[in-house]
Amino acid sequence: MQNVYKLREACAFHPYDGHAGENAFIVWTPENRQFKISPLARDILLQLDGQTTLDILAARLNSRSIGVSAEGLRLLMATKYHPLGIVEDLDDPPGLARETGRKQRLPFLLHWNLIPAKYVQAVSAGLTFMFSRLAVLLALGLILAAHYIVYSSYYDTKFLGRANSLHVLLLCLLSILWHEFGHSAAVSRYGGKPGKIGFGLFVLLPSFYADVSEIWRFSRKHRMVVDLGGVYFQQVCFAAFMLAGVLISRPEFFVACRLIDLMVLLTLNPVVQFDGYWLLSDWLALPNLYRLGTVYVVDSIKRMFVRGRSSALLASIPRHAHMVVVVYALLSNIFLVGIFCMSYRYISSTFGRAHTILPAILSSLMFALRENDLSLFANRLVALFFVLAFPATVLVGFYRYGMILARYCIRKVRSFKLV
Repeated sequence: MQNVYKLREACAFHPYDGHAGENAFIVWTPENRQFKISPLARDILLQLDGQTTLDILAARLNSRSIGVSAEGLRLLMATKYHPLGIVEDLDDPPGLARETGRKQRLPFLLHWNLIPAKYVQAVSAGLTFMFSRLAVLLALGLILAAHYIVYSSYYDTKFLGRANSLHVLLLCLLSILWHEFGHSAAVSRYGGKPGKIGFGLFVLLPSFYADVSEIWRFSRKHRMVVDLGGVYFQQVCFAAFMLAGVLISRPEFFVACRLIDLMVLLTLNPVVQFDGYWLLSDWLALPNLYRLGTVYVVDSIKRMFVRGRSSALLASIPRHAHMVVVVYALLSNIFLVGIFCMSYRYISSTFGRAHTILPAILSSLMFALRENDLSLFANRLVALFFVLAFPATVLVGFYRYGMILARYCIRKVRSFKLV
């Protein structure tokens, strides 16, 4: 039976900047995974030197009036810290390449990496100047001026209606990529190393993402800057598109500007786990805000049928944050139901009209090929993508969420039978 563990040499501890009165740490592993732990857990982990047995460690803790047994410590190491890759089991053969815990969970049903971390870090390091005080003031002034020009001078629907949809799509994708570099550049600004940039399907919504996991060892102020870094960069992109549109008088840039503002409003919506959610989470110092909202809903349903006390997780919420969690829980679940309803209607209408839409698009594609019209061909391909790919991703989302719900129900039924 394993009785000696050792803290992995590459692990590091950083103070966690949470709400007032909270004392916690972030433990960082060589795989760039970070976990929030208590001061007692940090104290225990630091004593794991590969020589001190769990019996000795338990005796030390008991002398400090901390009631714990060697068997309890052994269970904790075997089921939690060893699988996470924080401690080493000295019974492992030297050089054994083992799995250091479960794969990192992203809030995505599906995801694909687009830009490797080393390229993201190289580009982000050159963009850190964007967060200097002078650069921010100049950028904000330019952004305000750009919005005034776009919405006061370029609103003619006939002019905007001549925009090429493919070009608008490409400009929007460019702004989204620039958005993700905003998060990564903010991480570099405060001494961290940003990770890869990718694309995924989140709650049936297609979305880009940037790996900014090192944010957890930053102060709350710096975490909030990282949260807003993407919106800041995308608004700078708005100003650049405005300038390009004025210089060459192309409607695509002004349509893209309006779409950028819509995307910013969506990403700042705190009921979805986008930038606005993390900004609210860091402001409240509640990294598990979504989980707290879910626990609140579950506890409320339970209290409707069975009297009982609230979850300990809810009891740990600071008073000033409790009402925010309640409102967030209600809005986020209403929004989630709305997303599923809209997705269902979207699938029904898309497949219901597929027998007329698909032949028309395919006919237009063939016409573009015969006429050697590359622009029309590209536009029809984009239309085909929206007609086929988006409904397909929504179906995948329904399937994946259905499987998650089914597995959850099976676990609950099995645990009920065991009881």
